[in-house]
Amino acid sequence: MTESEVLEIINLHASNTIYSFSIYVSLTFSYLIVAYFVGAKLSKFQLIIMSSLYFMSGGAFALSGFMHIQSFAALVDKYPTFIYTSLWNLPWLLFAIIITSGGMLICLLFMHDVRKK
Repeated sequence: MTESEVLEIINLHASNTIYSFSIYVSLTFSYLIVAYFVGAKLSKFQLIIMSSLYFMSGGAFALSGFMHIQSFAALVDKYPTFIYTSLWNLPWLLFAIIITSGGMLICLLFMHDVRKK
């Protein structure tokens, strides 16, 4: 591949990663808003359904982001001569996993806190 093709594909993976994580963040804040305003009023069944939908959809977009990060990293490894910054070599996948799993755990703790009051 030429340098411009590699950089274009890397850009597409980066854009798709950002898109996936922006949807994940939107779902997370939606869950937190619902938890804050009506979490204490939800029945156990409603809580399980809502939390399951959040974790399945948020997890799906997080996994989509992970796949694009892995593809991005594979291109950076395969074509290192086209990479002009060391920032692309940071552990982005590990960072994304920590952020998304931490966010989901915080959401559960927040819902638990709202419901126990």
